[in-house]
This record gives sequence, structure tokens and C-alpha cells, in this order.
Amino acid sequence: MRGWGRGLADWWSRLWDALRTRASDPRYGRLHGWQLTAAAAAIGALGAGTKKTEPRPTPLVGRIIGTAAPTPGEDGPITVAGRTLLALTTGEEETLAPEVQRIKDAAQELKEGMASLGLSDVGMLTFEQALKEISPILMIVADGLKNLADSSEEEQPLDTSVIEYMHTIEGAARGSSEVAEELPGLFRAAHEVELQRLEAPRRGEHKWDVSKN
Repeated sequence: MRGWGRGLADWWSRLWDALRTRASDPRYGRLHGWQLTAAAAAIGALGAGTKKTEPRPTPLVGRIIGTAAPTPGEDGPITVAGRTLLALTTGEEETLAPEVQRIKDAAQELKEGMASLGLSDVGMLTFEQALKEISPILMIVADGLKNLADSSEEEQPLDTSVIEYMHTIEGAARGSSEVAEELPGLFRAAHEVELQRLEAPRRGEHKWDVSKN
């Protein structure tokens, strides 16, 4: 009986660990404590929906959805009230505080810098350098969101749900950074011939340049 009891306890422990691991899937959002326990119990009692293997439209969508938690109820009373208050309190030409304006200006400068790169007369290797920096830039944004959430949690009287949603956005930014890591490799694969002629030119390569013929 003691052996049967131990075997049953071990089986239950493995099952419960598996349920909690499944409930910790990022698709279900950030669950802690009783929320995680309730989710695991629900999955054990009702079962979880089967995962579909249909391809997603783009790698970006798949990676980001897999990283970010789902959006809170779009039609819930808190969400509706928040949107209503935002619409009533946000003017068309709102004067931003210096601290907020600094962030907005930095974002605008980044946007203009990337747009100008696409319009400028730069070589392929310079363009490749820019593609390599997209992932670190997005990671800096993610780190900034994390620092904002952490410092706000320590210093600001914010509700826990607001802090957790900041971390959700941080996770999405990190997912974007991971997706961007694949861009330089894609660039190399798509332009293998051109890059080889740039980095290891044939003898007299310049004579057959399209700009000279």
C-alpha cells in the first residue's frame, strides 16, 4: 500500500507540474500564484484546445504572437471606460511635458533616420550594417520598457495590472528584436551573388559595372 501510495503521489506530482507548465504558456498571459493554479486546474479538468499547425502569414506575426500576451478583454467595462476617458482627456494638440517630449523626439529621430537611409545613395555593405543594427535597437527599446516598468513599480502608485501590461509590451519588443536578428541573414542569402562580387571581385570587375555600359 505504501508503494502504491508513493506511485500515485509521484504520478500526481508529474501531472500537476505538466499542467502548470502548460498554463505558463505565454499565450495565456502573465499568470502568478492562484491564477496559475486555477489555470492549471482548468486545463486538467476541461482540457486545452489543440494546437493548430497552419502556417502563419509571416514569421514576424508568428514570433510576436508567441511572445506577447493576449490583449485584455476588448469589450470589458474597464477597457471601455479607459478608452472613453482617453478620448475625453486627450486634446488634438496636447502640450507634452519635457520628459515625455524627449521620448517622442527620440522616436521621431529614429523614424526619420531609417527613412533617410532607404532614400540615400549608400552601398550594399553600408545598408547591411544598418540591417544588423535593427535588432539591437529594438532590444534597447525593450530594455527601456523594462526599466520603465521596474522603476514605476518601485516609485509610482500604479496598479499591478498596469505594470504587468508594460512587461507584456516589453515582451513584444523583445520578440521583434529576435525576428530582426534573421534579417541580415536573409539579406545575405538573397544577395549572395552581388555581395560576392563586392567582397571578392574578379580581375577587372569594374570594367563590367552596369553604370559603365
